[in-house]
Amino acid sequence: MMKPFMMTTKVKFDPVEFGTLVADISLGYVQVKFERASKGTVSGSSVAFYDSIDDAMLFNFVDPFSTTLQGLIIHEATHALCDRNSYSMDIGESESMAYIAQCQYGWLKMPAGKRLGGGAMDGIDPLDQVFAQGWTIAENLLNGLEKGDAPLHPMYLHPMRKAVNVHPTYKDQITIRSIFNGLKRKPK
Repeated sequence: MMKPFMMTTKVKFDPVEFGTLVADISLGYVQVKFERASKGTVSGSSVAFYDSIDDAMLFNFVDPFSTTLQGLIIHEATHALCDRNSYSMDIGESESMAYIAQCQYGWLKMPAGKRLGGGAMDGIDPLDQVFAQGWTIAENLLNGLEKGDAPLHPMYLHPMRKAVNVHPTYKDQITIRSIFNGLKRKPK
């Protein structure tokens, strides 16, 4: 039920591609690891990471039963799709795309009136701005106000990139190129 969308004319998110990613995982082209680990955790919270050098999704949790944790899987799987497609993009575009996909998933799964978020969940907190912006874009996509056959409107993309730029993890790094070099296509 998630909708495709384009960041640029050359960079597209299509949820149908998750099927090919599942095949890549089953063939060993992409590794997935769920574990309880202190490495990478921030204040004991769960974190996730996609490593494009090793073609691996790493999750610091073992029970992804909540919509929030499932959304993290969608987020990192979106990065894996970017790598699979060898997209040329910067961190701002990569993270924007992943947060929009994550928010679409959350929008479809969460009860009305609730949303994914971080920090104070007020749309102002630097941890929450990416979710507030992503939620608006997700709602527009799912309600048909944005179409997947053209890049998202700049009035949504610019605030999304700004939100990524104030997030503590990505602050002032959004113009750094993401390393999406394609999957190595060797079972690990």
